[in-house]
Amino acid sequence: VIDEADNLALIWEAGIGGSYGQLVDPTTVQFALSTDRGQTWSLPTQLSPQNERARQPGLGLDGQGNLVAVWLDPATDLIYYRVSSDRGRTWSASTLIPNTYGGWDIHPARLDHYVMERDSLGHLHLVLVGRTSREQRNLDLLHLVWDGQNWSNTDVIASFYGDVPEWPEIAIANGNQLH
Repeated sequence: VIDEADNLALIWEAGIGGSYGQLVDPTTVQFALSTDRGQTWSLPTQLSPQNERARQPGLGLDGQGNLVAVWLDPATDLIYYRVSSDRGRTWSASTLIPNTYGGWDIHPARLDHYVMERDSLGHLHLVLVGRTSREQRNLDLLHLVWDGQNWSNTDVIASFYGDVPEWPEIAIANGNQLH
């Protein structure tokens, strides 16, 4: 993510192992910042809680200049987020996104990720593969909106039966048209 001052914020999944998602648990979500357009980087900061696994991270920048990081805890199939108002120097506590579940219990997609884009109102649109209930046995492409304080209810963009969607992307045109 690039902010208005050209600072670069980066988030990634880390663990021991090879490429193509073949990391050995425990996996974590890490964050780093560059304030000189990528010439140097801060030391990595672990965003996911100690002693918990974390996968499929996503990072966004809301209209108030807050960084918002999201990830999946594959052990519980729950999705968490943290917010930083100071370019990643400090972060809020890990908080559960309510009424939204990952898809790890159905298909442990090691190469998936969560994506966010900001609209002209400064709201962050999060798109991910998951479920709206723990009992659900199919995967959905889901959409939520961060308004700077709270997450919206979860909208289902599309439902998939006998198929596994991965690698969603989102783009915003003309300020508020989601693609």
